[in-house]
Amino acid sequence: MDNGSRWPTNWDIEGFAIQDQKIPASALKHGHGQQAFADPTAVFNSFRAAYPGETGTRNPLRGDGFYDWDAGLNKSFSLMDRAHLIVRWETFNVTNSVRFDAQSVAVKLDTANSFGNATNTLTQARVMQVAARIEF
Repeated sequence: MDNGSRWPTNWDIEGFAIQDQKIPASALKHGHGQQAFADPTAVFNSFRAAYPGETGTRNPLRGDGFYDWDAGLNKSFSLMDRAHLIVRWETFNVTNSVRFDAQSVAVKLDTANSFGNATNTLTQARVMQVAARIEF
């Protein structure tokens, strides 16, 4: 959680916000679409701006982490005595899971309207490819 455009410690270093109350566990669950939190208002209200000289609470919010499942299938066919045809099918991100980049989530105290919205993903959409190869 970032203090936003406030510099409580030094003029060129933004501070972290202070977590002044416990964040409800239900509010930290994943929200809909690009929203990182089920209840962004409750998460936002759990923090306050740091006062001059305070360093803030470090790393109180965590991202989803990375998840990706890839799979491949291949089959070899004999064509002649010394020739083989190999057909391969590969799928990347089989489950088509979306994981948002925790560093792209808006977590600044001066962005209350967009608080918790992610702008980038860590994973790509499902991709499939097919290949054929003749070995001799």
